[in-house]
Amino acid sequence: MRYSFQDREGYYIDKCGMCARLPINDISKATPRGYICPMHNSGWLSSGIGMAFEDTPCQKFVPDRHRTHKDIKKAYEALKRKCGRYDPKDYWSYIMTAIKEILQTDEAKDDWEILGSFRDLYMQNKLEYFGALATYDMYGRLVSEALRKDANRELIAQMLLDNYISQVIAFIKSENYQEAIILYEQMVMILRDCYGLRDLVPNYESPSLSSDQIRSLKKN
Repeated sequence: MRYSFQDREGYYIDKCGMCARLPINDISKATPRGYICPMHNSGWLSSGIGMAFEDTPCQKFVPDRHRTHKDIKKAYEALKRKCGRYDPKDYWSYIMTAIKEILQTDEAKDDWEILGSFRDLYMQNKLEYFGALATYDMYGRLVSEALRKDANRELIAQMLLDNYISQVIAFIKSENYQEAIILYEQMVMILRDCYGLRDLVPNYESPSLSSDQIRSLKKN
């Protein structure tokens, strides 16, 4: 469940916002995605949506017992002043945004709009999907960056559109929402493994999937 700053001050205790590693006292570290966690290179407390969906600290959590609720509110206000609001579609639709930018087709743009609306109007209002959204927020950005750098990005983007996205869109239009989510998650996990991103650390300089990996993206 997402809380506003007015809900209860104790919510942040022992959560990411209270981690000493998170540089919320340094406005120079603020980006539209939020204050960047140096452990995972992921944003927290974004200027567009406030708190992350899942605010559970990792094993590298270091509590800052001097940080208070007021400090977090101050950091959030500073972030909004610096970065304004952003369109979450460009950040939480990492992979589809990359596909849209690579292919630059009307089909890709339309699918991007549908997926963004599905996430905003359906998934974000269902508590049971917050975990899936948090997982995607971790891997989606890294996968999209690898895809943009892949020498075969046009081919891979088209294969993803043809073999996954088009079917996900069909499921959404027919209101088979669970099937749409399962298929999209399957695509994300396949790409995560192909690019070697299980540990959330890019281990490549110039990623390019092999011919066999590209063929594995084609569904039987």
